[in-house]
Amino acid sequence: MSILNDRLQNASWQLKVLRGLSNIADNIVAADNDYEAKTVNVTLCSTSSKNGLYLEVRIFDAATGVFADPVYYRSGSNTATVLPSPCKIEYLSDAEVLSFILSELQSIDTEIKGNPNKTPSLDRVTTNGTVAAGAFSVTFANVGTTAAGIGGDNTAPATAGTDLDPGETVTFSGSGKDTLEAIDYQASATAKLLITEVR
Repeated sequence: MSILNDRLQNASWQLKVLRGLSNIADNIVAADNDYEAKTVNVTLCSTSSKNGLYLEVRIFDAATGVFADPVYYRSGSNTATVLPSPCKIEYLSDAEVLSFILSELQSIDTEIKGNPNKTPSLDRVTTNGTVAAGAFSVTFANVGTTAAGIGGDNTAPATAGTDLDPGETVTFSGSGKDTLEAIDYQASATAKLLITEVR
């Protein structure tokens, strides 16, 4: 219950609030919970793997009444990193941090999507050959009258590929941004292959 004095003040309540706030402040400092944190970009380190973005944290030392030396943490880590000497440390503004986050997200988006401008090609072959590595997908269709071969090793006749009978089609495709390794094939005048690639 609050009782006002003749000056319309509740001195007792106000004193209790001030004491409570003072106790909270004392506890924060005594527990070393008062700190300062800034995002920094570290470059030109003698050990290049230490370059990059860090969170610089300085904890208030209640015993001395000053902030302790800064400690550096990599993104997502709660283990302090010891920076070699020398290193260049640049303090980043909020706008610079947000710009960096946007750049990283765009890079991840591109990495996930891969190349959006994939180019298809179509080729009819009647001799042995190899589809070069790097295609997103490859389709083989046997449009001849005898079996063709897919896979195997064109340089070793004993390891011919799997038969692809006339009228059969097979497609190999990577997932997302993944691409395929090189694929050998065996074709002839009667084992004609129609090959479609997407790169």
